[in-house]
Amino acid sequence: MSRPESLFCSENRNAYVVTDKEEIEFNVNKLREALVKVASKELKTNLSYKGGVRRDVNVYFSSKLDMWYFFGYQPSVKYIHAFGLGWPRSMVSAIVEVNFPVKGRSHRVAGAFIKDSVGMTWVAHNGKIGGAKRGVGLKAFWRFYRGDCIDLWEGGAKRRFALIGYLSSDELPVRIKRFVLMVNAIKSQAASSSAHLHLFSTK
Repeated sequence: MSRPESLFCSENRNAYVVTDKEEIEFNVNKLREALVKVASKELKTNLSYKGGVRRDVNVYFSSKLDMWYFFGYQPSVKYIHAFGLGWPRSMVSAIVEVNFPVKGRSHRVAGAFIKDSVGMTWVAHNGKIGGAKRGVGLKAFWRFYRGDCIDLWEGGAKRRFALIGYLSSDELPVRIKRFVLMVNAIKSQAASSSAHLHLFSTK
């Protein structure tokens, strides 16, 4: 993955992050329905994450997308959506999570629904990606990200989001798969660059 000199994101002062609890819940249900629609199998597995392991959880697998996904809910905090590539074996870990706060805004929850100036709703991500490897994180995401993005102004501060896809589009599951592939590539590139820099810093 090559690195451009800069990334241009569109700026839309009329677009905004959806914060209403009922609207977020409606959008989450619509997102999940779109993903379930393209799933070919539902099965149980164990899902490892930073805080431990979720055992015997239900995940969906789409043979069309060659991607698995998990839906979860942390009461009063967030809706969880974890994504990984390939067939889900007995233990899996997500490449990326696109989670949404139950209501309001949360800089710690990476996902967001953004309504644009014509009333269309986007599934978006603020770039906060996790990973056990050195160099993987928010800065690495925006250093290597190549997709659509938008800059929003909220309370006098600019916030940047990656635009994954329109919520109402039939292509949304495919767009999510592209985003997962992109994050996977970003993590590999970031870890490789960090290891290279670390090697020279220790000489």
